[in-house]
Amino acid sequence: MPLRIIASHYFEKQLRRLYKKFPQVADEIEALTEQLQRGENPGTLIPHTGYIVYKVRLANRDAGKGKQGGFRVIYLVETTLYIAYITIYAKTEKVDLAPEEIADLIEQFLEEDPPAPPPP
Repeated sequence: MPLRIIASHYFEKQLRRLYKKFPQVADEIEALTEQLQRGENPGTLIPHTGYIVYKVRLANRDAGKGKQGGFRVIYLVETTLYIAYITIYAKTEKVDLAPEEIADLIEQFLEEDPPAPPPP
């Protein structure tokens, strides 16, 4: 069964906002999704959240920024069931999220956007 990649409502809202200013962010997310579907876990594991969570850097080609000044995507790995995009932000807008902030976003996702069970 292929791995399911889902997105929180919060992620989708942030992505729409960023897309208006940086349309090529969609290409970066598509490339990340392909990596995840191949079973890769790009990025850095974020400790002290209580979850298996990664932060990955993506380039911002619209602004002429590489990965260092580009976007950050936080995603949750839920064993073999699914991977959930939790949030995305531009490095120019926000420096970093504390582990507590990430845990809060994940808890909000699990309460408001519980993933549907996989199809039989």
